[in-house]
This record gives sequence, structure tokens and C-alpha cells, in this order.
Amino acid sequence: MSSVVTDFLTGSGEAPSNKVVKISSPVQLPDVGEIDASEPHLFRIGFVGRLENVKNPCVLIDALSKLRAENIDAEVHFVGEGKQRAMLIDRARRLGVSEYTHFHGYQRDPFKFVHKCHVFVQPSYTEGFSIALVEAMSCGLPVIATTTGNAVDVVNPGVNGWLIKSPDEKPLTEALFEAWKLGPETLRNMGLKARESIKNRFSPTEYVQKLELLYLEVKTAKFGK
Repeated sequence: MSSVVTDFLTGSGEAPSNKVVKISSPVQLPDVGEIDASEPHLFRIGFVGRLENVKNPCVLIDALSKLRAENIDAEVHFVGEGKQRAMLIDRARRLGVSEYTHFHGYQRDPFKFVHKCHVFVQPSYTEGFSIALVEAMSCGLPVIATTTGNAVDVVNPGVNGWLIKSPDEKPLTEALFEAWKLGPETLRNMGLKARESIKNRFSPTEYVQKLELLYLEVKTAKFGK
């Protein structure tokens, strides 16, 4: 489902390279309008996912604390539920950023929250294929993501987002600081490039067509025409 998964399968010896075919997961992209340009003085950061250790939401609160310490008017919007919610709320309180950390819980329509952000962050330790990442880009947001899952396939550093090599506070804070320095208009233009870069790449129709072709190739190779 992504280059990272493909490389793991072949690199670990689980499958020979000539037996692996990459077909990205299908994503039904949301139909959204222009990015919300209200309150331009705020730097709004979005996160969508389970509040679990593997998704690494804690590092985002640490990074927010560093940004606020530099007098950057930043805030984080978490969309999702998980076992770490209480811990995250307590951590935000202890770091003095509770006022700037918003927990929206599970939402059937996360886009109404993501659409108001300037940048989307995926700080995961590991991913296979992140639908949330693709959906955020389709909303017109540049993304900051660790080099896991499909992030390496869709993020063009400096053009439609940033890739960070480790899921730690320092590289994430540096990427967020760089994004903030660009300002809302430049981020908006990067977001438009993000939207364009994933357009028509993950349609369910294309996914089905690729699977059907693969099945036909396997059938032909094994049984003949």
C-alpha cells in the first residue's frame, strides 16, 4: 500500500521484489472549498487520528510548548479519541498550554476542523497508509509528517510539506517553526500544491481497476489465457 511497506517486505526477506506490487489504498476525497482565512494571527496546527502511542500525539504538545515559549501564537487541534487523551490533557496543563490545545474527540466529519488549520501534522512512529494524511492534503493543507507509510510517496519537501526523519520533539518543532515563518499566504499556496499533487491519485475506481488488472495478470501467468 506504500513504498515504505514495499521496502520492508522486500528488505526483510518476507517477499522477493518481483513478487511485490504496490497499489495504494483508495481514498474518497472530501469536497471542500477554500481554506478558512479568519484569525490570520493564529498559527493553527491540525492532527487527526487515534490518541494512541503509535500515533505519537504527545510530541505535538511538546512542540507547541516550545513554539509558545518563543511567543508564537500557535494552537493545536486534536481530532480523535484514544487511551492517551487524559494523559495528553494533563501534559498540556503541566506545560502551560491547555488554553491552546483543543480536543474535539471523534468526529464523523473531521474536515470542518482540519479546514481551519494552516498545517497538518502526522508525527507517527509507524504507518502503513495514512488516509488522514491524504485527506488533509485534499483539504488544501501542507503537511509535516514522519517518513513512514505513504508520506514518502506524497510529500514533496519544501513544495507541499515537510518530512521529518525522526518522531521527536526537536525536528518537529523546527519544521513547525519553518512553516510559521512562511506565513499564512505561502502556506496556503503550498496547500493548494498539496491538493493538486494528490488529485486523482487515490480514487476508489482507479484502485479497483488496478486490482482487477493484477488479478488478471496472476490468473494468466498461472492458468494461461
